[in-house]
Amino acid sequence: MTGVWVNTLGSVLNISAEGSQIRGSLHSSVELHPGAVCEQMPGELVGLVGQGDQPTFTMSTGWKGGSVTAWVGQCFQISGCPVLKTIWLLRSKATIEDNWKATRIGEDVFYQQKKCDVD
Repeated sequence: MTGVWVNTLGSVLNISAEGSQIRGSLHSSVELHPGAVCEQMPGELVGLVGQGDQPTFTMSTGWKGGSVTAWVGQCFQISGCPVLKTIWLLRSKATIEDNWKATRIGEDVFYQQKKCDVD
């Protein structure tokens, strides 16, 4: 899983996996409110990775303004190319009255930035 990954929206994920630990950064190209994600300040990632050729993993980051995002997923080999398929939760800072709308869920697919030969 170590390497540079890009999702379908252009966010760049840089991961270093050592043993069961993940460290890295995410330069997000998506933001809910203008200025919520600062391009010059990537989110610092921490997480855990399972064992095997197609390991499961979890990672999370905090954002400017108090929001946090967590991903869970698996690294699949598709036609010999690794792909990270994930589900994410984004929790925004909210008042108790707005708690009902403070968590969003979605999917992300990350592909290695280096080209992979697909048959």
